[in-house]
Amino acid sequence: MQNAELRSAQDALATSRERYFRLYDLAPVGYLMLDDEGRIVEANLTAAELVGVDRAALVGAPLTRFIAAADQDRYYLQRRAALGDGAGFTCDLRLASANLPARWVRMDVKPASGAAKGDLASWATLTDITESRRLADELAHANRMIAVGALASGVAHEFNNMLAVVLGHVELIAETLPPNAAIGRDLAAIATAARRARDIVRQLVAFARKQELSPRPIDLRAAASDLERMLRTQLRTGVTLRFELADGVGAPFVDAVQLDQVLLNLALNARDAMPHGGELVIHADNVDVRAHDPARGEPPPPGGYVRIRVADTGTGIPADVVPHLFEPFFTTKPFGHGTGLGLAIVHGIVTQSGGHIDVESPPGRGSTFTILLPRAALPPPSSIVPAVAPRARRYRGRVLLVDDEPQLRRVMRHWLSRLGFEVDDAPSGAIALDLFTADPDRYRLVVTDVSMPGMDGPTLVRRLAELGPAIPVLFVTGYLEAEQGPDAAPKPGRGLLNKPFGADELAAAIAGLLPDGA
Repeated sequence: MQNAELRSAQDALATSRERYFRLYDLAPVGYLMLDDEGRIVEANLTAAELVGVDRAALVGAPLTRFIAAADQDRYYLQRRAALGDGAGFTCDLRLASANLPARWVRMDVKPASGAAKGDLASWATLTDITESRRLADELAHANRMIAVGALASGVAHEFNNMLAVVLGHVELIAETLPPNAAIGRDLAAIATAARRARDIVRQLVAFARKQELSPRPIDLRAAASDLERMLRTQLRTGVTLRFELADGVGAPFVDAVQLDQVLLNLALNARDAMPHGGELVIHADNVDVRAHDPARGEPPPPGGYVRIRVADTGTGIPADVVPHLFEPFFTTKPFGHGTGLGLAIVHGIVTQSGGHIDVESPPGRGSTFTILLPRAALPPPSSIVPAVAPRARRYRGRVLLVDDEPQLRRVMRHWLSRLGFEVDDAPSGAIALDLFTADPDRYRLVVTDVSMPGMDGPTLVRRLAELGPAIPVLFVTGYLEAEQGPDAAPKPGRGLLNKPFGADELAAAIAGLLPDGA
């Protein structure tokens, strides 16, 4: 009887031990037992899986063999300092092996039971934190993009103020020239470059901040010419660029700046896929979508579209990567070399514009991104009749002009005077308020900058409204429309004009506020 009880107890003990070791091996964390010299004495299966080797290869090996070189010194110093005093420690480090990509783990180390002071034998638990580190990196990317957006906004304001001065003085000089003067072409080139710089600033801000789209019919031939000049400076030696615009290609109905952003993003991705050179082709033609095409996946609505293909002869995209291309923060570039936002932004712009985008990438044969954008009717250039310039309208009355930039204030004063206005100008909101308070009824219009030191434009306008009847106000600003806030937003009796602008644009904005002219 005693033998039977003994066997039963032994069987129960064996079962218990088996359950224990099964739980030990299948635990969600890795367990290691280390001797005084840091060699692995015992390891569970999870630890072996984290390292990427068989358990037999772990036992007897120093743990540092499986720690990434960049993290070994930190682990060694913490181990000596903490365990030498009989204390434990925690550190985050990377495990590296030839079989797996490096994995981040959080290592919690405690002195072995019964270890004397100075004895470095220990137990260690390894928790896989690779995913949490990835999410932290993505959050850091997002925070950097917010910082870039704030920086870009400030740059846009200051840079657009300078561009407004450049464009304004170009127009002032042009007015003094005789017809067909040779220098007129040079001035036109300066004006074109300044407007292009304005668009680049807007692209910078749009890259980091979601902007409201302003779609219009785009002349692709003119847009391609501008884009080609910009891309030539971005493509490395050995990459050839070719535009192919089919006869009769229509005008996509899309925001002009964001179309540039889409094509620039795709072109730069293509460049990066051709490190040893190749060919980049941007082709555009018309296509009609009449019904659902299963090969295209989720279709755009039936209708007429402009199809733009961006094709390269690069390395292509692995099949397992293609489904994730348009996901935010997804990137195959090394850390610090890509935000993972470029193609997500491209996808967002295209879909927000009512279009569709997909990609084909046969292994080793390059990639082709195909974009469908709604097609608008664009009159041929010969049938476009120039409108009468709004500046031809003449006005009477006095304008209160407020801007802290003296050179721009000088240019705008000249333009307003040419429209027939008498002009009082002020370099600050406080001075403008004093001028208005002296005789509120003398002013027909207020033209004010939005952002100024001290009293800004919206605050000034609120103070003016307390002094007399409502008066039309034109806000001018170097910031983008989406950043003005409700006080500067266009509404009845309120206009908004973005810097840089010319005399005709100023006149058109005033005509919208004073439609009856004189």
